[in-house]
Amino acid sequence: MLEKYIPIKELSERIIISNEAHLILPSHRWLDHVYEEKKGKSKIGSTLCGIGSCYTDKSSRSGIRIGEIFEQDFEKKFEKLFLEHKTIIDDRNILFFKINQTWKKDIQKFHESIEFLKKISIIDTPTFLNNERKNGKKILAEGAQGTSLDINFGDYPFVTSSTTTSAGVCSGLGIPPQAIGEVFGLVKAYSTRVGSGPFPTEQENEIGEKLRQKGNEYGATTGRPRRCGWMDLVQVKRAVMLNGVTKLILSKADVLSNFGTICICIKYDNNENPVYRKFSSWDLIIDNNTFSKKILYYMDFIQQEVNVPISYLSIGPNRIDIIDIENFNL
Repeated sequence: MLEKYIPIKELSERIIISNEAHLILPSHRWLDHVYEEKKGKSKIGSTLCGIGSCYTDKSSRSGIRIGEIFEQDFEKKFEKLFLEHKTIIDDRNILFFKINQTWKKDIQKFHESIEFLKKISIIDTPTFLNNERKNGKKILAEGAQGTSLDINFGDYPFVTSSTTTSAGVCSGLGIPPQAIGEVFGLVKAYSTRVGSGPFPTEQENEIGEKLRQKGNEYGATTGRPRRCGWMDLVQVKRAVMLNGVTKLILSKADVLSNFGTICICIKYDNNENPVYRKFSSWDLIIDNNTFSKKILYYMDFIQQEVNVPISYLSIGPNRIDIIDIENFNL
C-alpha cells in the first residue's frame, strides 16, 4: 500500500482520482483467470489483473464506479456484482472457490482498500482538468501500452480493453480534441511484444534472445519474457498516423550497440513477409559530445521514412540518459 511509503496527508495532496473510474473487484481478477484458462492455446496473454473483466462490466453498464463508495447502498451493489461473477465462475469452473483458498482474504483486502480510497481526493476530473487548462496550466498525459494493443485499431483480438492511442486523452480524461497540443510517440529502437498476436519481425533465434537479455525485456506486471525483433516501420507509420504524432522519442538505442548488423522492416512482400533494410551497428552512441555517424544515419533513415522528427534519444535506463536532440549541437 502507498501509505507505507508516503504519509496519507501528503498522498491525498498529490493524488486525485476520478469519481467515474471503475472499481476492479477481486472477482474481476478471478474471472480473468477462468476466461484465460478456457482459451487454452489461444490465450492472448492477459495480465490477469481483472482489467478486461472490469471493462466488460463497464460496457454492460453493470460496473461500480469509485464515486459510489460513499453511497449507502455500496455494499449491496458490491454483493450483487460479486454474486453475478461467482455464478459465471461456478458455471465454468465449479472447483474454483474450493481450490482458491485466498478468495476470502482477497475480499477483506478489497474492503480495506475501499476505506483507504475514501481518504484520497475523489473528484470530477474533466471539470478539474479543463479549469486548470483555462488557468494556463499544462497537462501531460501518459498513455499505457502500444498502439497495436488498442481495442479499436490494434491487432484484434490480441488487444487490451482500452484505447491506447492519443484519443484516450479525450475519452479517458474528458479533454476536448482541440486542446491537444504536441503528441510524443515513444518507439523502441527494436520491437517487442508480450503475449500472443502477430509479430512479423520477431526473431525467434539468438538475435531475439540477445535483444531480450540486453534490453531486460520482461513484462513489468507478469515478468514473462517479451518477444523481440527488429523495428517494424510499417507499424510505426500506422501508429504515427493514428496518434497524430508530432515528435518521436527513440528509446533503448544503447541495446543495439555492438550488435553487428541490425535491420529495419520497411515493407511487407506479397506473402506478408517483412522486407528489411540493413544497417551497421555502433560502438558508442556519443563520445566527447559527438554522435556516432552510424546512429545518426539510423535515426535519419527513420525520420525520413516516418516524416516525423526524432526529438529525444534514450541511451540508458536513467533520466540523465535522455538526450534532447533539438537542443544538441549535431
